[in-house]
Amino acid sequence: MTRKSGQQPEATRLRKQAFDLLSKANDLDGRSPFAVVHQHEYGTTTYVVWNKRPPTQQEAIAALDSEFEPDKGEFLAICTMSIDDLAGTAGVESDGVPPQIQAKAKAMQSARLLVQAYANGEACGGEIDWSEVDDAYSTALEALTLAGEEIRSNKDDEDSGQDRPGGAT
Repeated sequence: MTRKSGQQPEATRLRKQAFDLLSKANDLDGRSPFAVVHQHEYGTTTYVVWNKRPPTQQEAIAALDSEFEPDKGEFLAICTMSIDDLAGTAGVESDGVPPQIQAKAKAMQSARLLVQAYANGEACGGEIDWSEVDDAYSTALEALTLAGEEIRSNKDDEDSGQDRPGGAT
């Protein structure tokens, strides 16, 4: 199927119409969209649930179309979405998942990797496998980059004469 350039304004109009309809539904029932991000061995799957409040972990698990297996390193992230994100009227990455959701999923993955590295170290009598910590660090950097955070060292702050958090210079 080929797209004609004249169809672009129609697609935008339909997205705006979807936004308007979803906003009206939200006004009527008070339910907002939430993304449930399921990180699993095959990748990441994002589900959308509508709720008046952020879904609980059990409600998020119920939304999955597969089994949730945290013992295999899987995790869930529950993220607030805007109706703009859902309707496609807000800026999103090319894969359709908003950057803030991608960043939160990466941050959760990084935390899980770090906790697992320390748990493995405890099980090995205190010997830390630094490659596991390095993996957590790399994933944390990806999360910060997706979130648009500037990554600076304390040395950068000292060189620029800026105060560090907590009042230390």
